[in-house]
Order: sequence, then structure tokens, then C-alpha cells
Amino acid sequence: MNIIQIKQWTEEWQKLRSNFITWTTLKNLLWWPKVREKCIFEKIANNIINNATTKDLNKNEIMQRGKDLEIKARDIYMENYKCEVENDVFLEWTWEMKYLWISPDGIIKDKSWKYTKAIEIKCPLGTNFTRYLLTNKLPDEYKTQIITYFLVIEDLNNIDFIVYSPDCRYKDLRFFVRNFTREDLQNDIDKAKEKVLIYNKDMEKIKEVIWEDYKFKNILEDLEKVKYGMYNDKLKITFCEVKNDFEDDYYNFNT
Repeated sequence: MNIIQIKQWTEEWQKLRSNFITWTTLKNLLWWPKVREKCIFEKIANNIINNATTKDLNKNEIMQRGKDLEIKARDIYMENYKCEVENDVFLEWTWEMKYLWISPDGIIKDKSWKYTKAIEIKCPLGTNFTRYLLTNKLPDEYKTQIITYFLVIEDLNNIDFIVYSPDCRYKDLRFFVRNFTREDLQNDIDKAKEKVLIYNKDMEKIKEVIWEDYKFKNILEDLEKVKYGMYNDKLKITFCEVKNDFEDDYYNFNT
């Protein structure tokens, strides 16, 4: 047994403690597999990342950090891969995927001017960074997001999932890329497409009912209910100026 003389609850004590398995950590290791995995990633994060915890950052600060680092990560990517990446774009749905959209971190054209590649950038803190680093797979929490890329961008062949953290103490590990192809995710893409098409049909039916209901009824009170929350969030209704004679075109659906 090795004895280390150190005062409890000091900064040095906290730092030393973070590198070892305490009784609380042991409890997790013994009984909860998912928590066990998280504990391992936390311990590794404490050793390879500066400021591995986020306890001193609020939600807004974390989001702003991600936005700022995303710009840097995109520049690193373009320099390393010698390509031009378009960003600040909003990609709308196709007719088949009419209620689906995505705002990508970057899209890349091929020689035929088709968008066949995209990038998604993540700048995680602490445990999440080590988890992305040590597991060679698409994180479950972002799977749906990546699938959406393939549903909206019909010509998309693959996407680079970029992870960047300047807080990592090892320069060679701060920036890495995982590539995922349409073929890799085809089964999940097909399942998602099926669900979206069902949703589209349901929405069209709902819109039909609403339109018929209000086409012949000039009830301003009910119109106000629609305008302020009953349907507009899901149906993306855009209201025109209400005319004095309540003509049939006093509002329209933005589809």
C-alpha cells in the first residue's frame, strides 16, 4: 500500500482523486455497465483534456464555445483536405420529403457541381470527446441528424463527422474525422424515409380538414386560435393581412 500525505478537499487532492477509482466509482463499475463505460471515459478525459469538466460553464457559454470552435474546425478541415466547403446554407426538402430540412455545417460539390459530400462538426467537452475518440462509430445521439442529411441531399454519398477540441493536451488527437457513407446507413435511412412519408400524408390530411373548415366559416376568434398556437408550429402557416370583407384568400398555407 502506498500512502500519500495530502490535505482533503484541496485542489491538489481533487486532482489526484480524479485519476483513481473511489468507492463511488467502484459501485458504478460493479453494477451498471453503461455507467461503467462513462466512468472510464471520465477518467481518461481527466488525463488528456484540460478543464475536462463543464461545471463552470453555463448552457449559453457551452453553445457559444461550440459555435466559435466550429469555424476553426472548418478551416482546419479545408486546409487538410484541400477543398472548398460551403456553409451558412439552408437546404429545403424535396417534394417527397416536403416537411424536412437541414442547415448543414458544410457541403462540398464534386466536379459535376453536385453536392455529394457534407461535413458535420462537433466540439465536445470532456467525457464526450474521449467517447468519440475511443469509439469508432457514429454517436447514437447524432444518428438521426446524419440520416437527415442523406434524406434531404439526394446526391449525398458520404459525410465527414468532424470532432475538434483544442483542450486536448495531445496535439495529434485534437482534430479527427470519421467518415460515414450512404451505404453504411442505408437501412436506417430507409426506415426514416418511411416514417417521414407517413408524416407527410398525415399532415396533408390535417391541412385539408383545416382548410375546408375555415374556407366557409369566417370566425375571427377561431382564426386567432390557429394563428397563436393551435396549428402554426406544425403546419408552418403564414398569415396574410385579414381583409375587411373576409374573402376566401385571407390566409394561406406556406407549403
